[in-house]
Amino acid sequence: MSTTVSAFITELDLRYPNAFTNTNKLAWVNELELSLYTDIIEEYRVAYYSRTAHIQELTLPSGVTFDDVYSVWVDSVQYQKNSLRHYNTLKSFWHENNKLQIYPIPTENDSSYVSGAAEITFAVSTITTTGDDFIGFTAGDIILVSGCSDETANNKYATIVSVAAKVLAFATGTFTAQAESAAVTITAPKVKLIYRYTPTEKVVGNIATDTLLLPGRFNSLYYFYAMAQMALLNREFDEYSNYQTLYNSALADFVRWYEDRRPFKADNVLESGWGYVSSGAEDE
Repeated sequence: MSTTVSAFITELDLRYPNAFTNTNKLAWVNELELSLYTDIIEEYRVAYYSRTAHIQELTLPSGVTFDDVYSVWVDSVQYQKNSLRHYNTLKSFWHENNKLQIYPIPTENDSSYVSGAAEITFAVSTITTTGDDFIGFTAGDIILVSGCSDETANNKYATIVSVAAKVLAFATGTFTAQAESAAVTITAPKVKLIYRYTPTEKVVGNIATDTLLLPGRFNSLYYFYAMAQMALLNREFDEYSNYQTLYNSALADFVRWYEDRRPFKADNVLESGWGYVSSGAEDE
């Protein structure tokens, strides 16, 4: 079970009474997690984009740099990561003007469907329309549903299993059954960006709800790291050395645990179709 940052700080203060602020303690949490996700934990995430004719610029997800981008797929074809001076290599992507650029420049728009109000009905495995037919969608397409107001959980990505004129079918349990009163938009983005995830910095105002990223069994990493920092700042060098030794031991335990459960390396599996995305370390 995940531990909230506030619960961690409360326990830390019991273990090591101190006068440091929550801001200090949160900074150590952020430092530790960023270090682990930079040096040890490999977690990949996905962003989808719909192609627009004559537009080659894509905005990177918030907090993601070009260095974080692992691969780009366009219509199930993997593009080559290139430098600006080799940008016009066939099927490539590069970074320019703070945007990710793709080449060749798209010449068409990806499929999109916009219903009228109260024309769409969701079942657990289908989307049915009483309006225009679904045109341009095929089995295997990843689609994005947006615009739902009666059941906002149906605003999501899903993979089409089969297509009929007025019915899109999906795996059972994909949607919540609901007749939608609003107009609904369904798009089939054909650009998939896979990037290495690094955690967003936590802020003091959210410590009651934000949780530590590591499984609870490794909370000692956070405690020993914070205690070592406090001892160092207090010029208690013997205590610092002791806590640093405990931290290093706990870190070695985590690394062994993570290596046994590490998802397949992306280099070995991103070879066909839309590719593979790892989920990162998970608790047992």
